[in-house]
Amino acid sequence: MSMQLPLRNERGIALVAALVIMALLIVLGTIALNSTVNELRVTGNDKSNRLAFYAAESGVEFARAQIRNAFVNASNQAVFVAGFAGSPPDFTPPTGYAFTIAPVAVTPVGSGTVADPYRFRIRSSGAAAGNAAAAIDAEFNLVVINNPLQYAAYGNDFVTLHNGSFVVAYDSATGNAEPGEADVFSEGAVTLKAGATVDGTVTSNGTGVSDDPLGLLTPGGGLDSDFTAATTTNDNATPALSPYLSGTDLTVSVATTISLPPGDYYFTSITLNKAVTIEIDTSGGAGEVNIYLDGPLTAKKDVNINIAGVPTDFSIYSRSDDPINFNNAANINGLIYAPAADITVKHAANINGAVYGDSIDFKSSSWLN
Repeated sequence: MSMQLPLRNERGIALVAALVIMALLIVLGTIALNSTVNELRVTGNDKSNRLAFYAAESGVEFARAQIRNAFVNASNQAVFVAGFAGSPPDFTPPTGYAFTIAPVAVTPVGSGTVADPYRFRIRSSGAAAGNAAAAIDAEFNLVVINNPLQYAAYGNDFVTLHNGSFVVAYDSATGNAEPGEADVFSEGAVTLKAGATVDGTVTSNGTGVSDDPLGLLTPGGGLDSDFTAATTTNDNATPALSPYLSGTDLTVSVATTISLPPGDYYFTSITLNKAVTIEIDTSGGAGEVNIYLDGPLTAKKDVNINIAGVPTDFSIYSRSDDPINFNNAANINGLIYAPAADITVKHAANINGAVYGDSIDFKSSSWLN
């Protein structure tokens, strides 16, 4: 009688185990690969979306610049507002930028004042790879402050700069240079002698530029009315002036400092001899000094006017055709506005502000900042 024993041949088990492990590894690898691909896809989509958003942001800034360029002219005046949505500025993006800008109608459009600014609404749409897109709706408010004083120096008949004379620009609030902003204009001629410098645009024989942009010589105008009022109602009675006044003629012949409170002053002539200093007394708070002049003005050697203050706090308005002369290192921070007068600045005299006259002559290393 014979017995059959069970087979003990285990060959092939290792192969099965290897196949199972391999299958598991393939499944795990597939899962990992899919996860990596999905993460890369998500990362790529996120990057594309961010690039699209950045493109849309670039479009907003581009639209801001184009609106400013299209609606404010060289005279800082609004030139086109109505019909913005139907006839917008050129919003074609520069090469390399992927955005489009569409104007959006908005009412009311405003009047350009601080209380009611012009309103512009746009939609900037940015694009990126993978059909990514983003859009930003933006609204801009534009307030236009019309500044009639467009030039550092304006002479109706002529402006002449002799050797060593300079016209340059700076920000009176910060003291920082403003390259290229010191413009000079004359309806007649602008003459630059050897060694003279103008850091800005020089224009002559132009048209459409008023020789009296503030309307001082216009009867009934705002500045004309102020001037007329100053002839009878002014601040001349301040004790600082009394030793030097003869009627409304101001003559200072000694080296001294005169501190004027903010206010309006009226004179029929002004003569300031050597080493006279006129300053604004700000002890009672900030304010401006306006001098209204109906005759000549002469500032001699080392005269200093408002040199510790900012130019916008001091103005000389003259409606006379008598000359105005700043000589021998005289210094003034302020506006000299005398559309009928011949103005001479010479011998290292220095003006920080603006000068408007019938004619202007800068001589011998004088400066207009």
